[in-house]
Amino acid sequence: MDDDYPDDDYPFFGREVGDHGNAPFVILRCLTHLGLADWAATLMHWLGRYDGLEQHLQREYDPTRNVRDVLTQLCGSLPRRDATLPLSAQERRSLIEAIVHQLLQLTFLRVRAYWGPWGVKKVIWDPFAMDFLAFLALGPDSKQLRNACESDKLDALQVWTKSLDDPSHEAMVRHILLEEAQMKESGAGATPNGGV
Repeated sequence: MDDDYPDDDYPFFGREVGDHGNAPFVILRCLTHLGLADWAATLMHWLGRYDGLEQHLQREYDPTRNVRDVLTQLCGSLPRRDATLPLSAQERRSLIEAIVHQLLQLTFLRVRAYWGPWGVKKVIWDPFAMDFLAFLALGPDSKQLRNACESDKLDALQVWTKSLDDPSHEAMVRHILLEEAQMKESGAGATPNGGV
């Protein structure tokens, strides 16, 4: 997708086909094309945990754009199929596993954040316990954050990218994204709870 900044003037007013706001719609179209429309809620619920993080990262690490790019590349590499025909359980599982494998390579999964001075992690963001936007709401004006800190002086939000992968984090992402697929295969009534 084009990473040039869009024109703020008429008729686009800052929007473009490949922008962050359009990416969820492309994700849904790709999943439908792949025969995985029923997995969309699981994927989008998980991805929603990272919403807002893009404002603190370089554009090329935007979580929603990254997921969109993985899916559009996969759609482009596979032959077009009739989305009304269901995938076999094995085809579905293999396709979801291939997508999850690609998603686990994305840099944004190594991003960490906390409130506090650099190196002093007063409140740490855990994407499995709290969406990023909810974490931001714990900012310096939050009574909950002030209660967790020893003094009234709070520093800014700290965001960084870990240099190494975190196997336990990857295992949790894999579990969240594959849990619904496994439940569907076993015939259980899966709900897109995202593991929380």
